[in-house]
Amino acid sequence: MANNILIQTGEYVSTEEVSAGLHIPRTKMAIGTQGSDNGDADSGSGASSNRTLRIISASDDPVAAAMADQGAGVDTFYTFAATNLVNSIKSTPGRLYALEMSNPNPVDVFVQLFDLAAAGVTLGTTVPKQSYLCPAGTGGLRGGFDKIFTIGMKFNTAITWAVTTTPTGNGNPPSACNFNALYK
Repeated sequence: MANNILIQTGEYVSTEEVSAGLHIPRTKMAIGTQGSDNGDADSGSGASSNRTLRIISASDDPVAAAMADQGAGVDTFYTFAATNLVNSIKSTPGRLYALEMSNPNPVDVFVQLFDLAAAGVTLGTTVPKQSYLCPAGTGGLRGGFDKIFTIGMKFNTAITWAVTTTPTGNGNPPSACNFNALYK
């Protein structure tokens, strides 16, 4: 069954209903007011819409462009000694795709991320690009968190990090944490 789906006020796309509520665009497309034949090649109405249908390519799509820019696969980073020592996951520009951390401490900790070379970071003074909470462990169980960045968080200089006891401070956790990252 043919239907017209509203695109914006006064403009519709002709579709075919292939099952209850599922519509696919028809190969012939009319852009105009509901019930009009404006733009139909075979309508015989003589009136024609002056609208342009824009086809979006991968280069117009920021998600596709980011994925294509990075190529296939990611690199991995792991340490079981995550503390308030500033370290680089990558010392050149890149994208961060995922973080995972476990915290054996009875206090919350934070992983601070910086878009700077490690030498340019002074904990407690340099404002992080992002700071993520990893909750305290309790009763012999570790606290933990994971974070996935679908298109990757972009770092223009370097992907640098440290683990502290406050979101923007420099306090060292009582014990080291496990820290994993996926990056490109």
